[in-house]
Amino acid sequence: GWWGLDSSFINPVVAMNSASTGSILTTSVSGELGEGESQKSMVIWLNWDGVNTSLSQITSGNGSSWCQYWLANGGKLGWYDPGDGYLYSGAGTIVSGQWHMAVLTADVDNDTCKLYIDNALTQTGTNQTSLSTGAQCRGIAGYSGRNWGGKFASAAYYDKVLTLSEVQSLYALGRFGDMTTVANANLQNWWKFDNVTSVADLKGSITITSFTNTVISGETTESVSDNHGVIN
Repeated sequence: GWWGLDSSFINPVVAMNSASTGSILTTSVSGELGEGESQKSMVIWLNWDGVNTSLSQITSGNGSSWCQYWLANGGKLGWYDPGDGYLYSGAGTIVSGQWHMAVLTADVDNDTCKLYIDNALTQTGTNQTSLSTGAQCRGIAGYSGRNWGGKFASAAYYDKVLTLSEVQSLYALGRFGDMTTVANANLQNWWKFDNVTSVADLKGSITITSFTNTVISGETTESVSDNHGVIN
């Protein structure tokens, strides 16, 4: 075996302060990030700083229930839809200072949205009256009055409703894992937040260039590759 214990396993991530009102993804491109599709899933790795405890925006959309998610008091992640009202995960499911994976899925034909945190289903809405094929994710972190504070490591969009098994496989990869190994045919966009100037879309064509009050901080991966053998 041969392991290079050098800086190659230190991964930069985007961090935003709790006063930030900007977004690190802004798009209204027709046909992108869920618009025109009946099945959609958004995956994002996040680390909340715990400072803003009232409402701290994770994703924002174009008015539909899908992709309008925020953190509330007690580390609860949730959203609102006129049909189901307010839906939240249990208190403490998001722990400040710790990395979590959030997955938001939408099944337009069945008016259903699901929220997974890490590798478990935490909330389901089955009467999502605002959900439509026009539902589009248009922002990560940016929403006036719901300032996000914390870090993001990566995010991805799939044009399918991810299953529990697929969510668990993504979680097992870790926040720096290769998302193309899970449902790659449906993976439309994938970003690693490793640059505050421009983040390339590793699957699609939406390069992220909109950053406000962000910095780069180093995060170590969970493993080091064996450059000669098979022991990672």
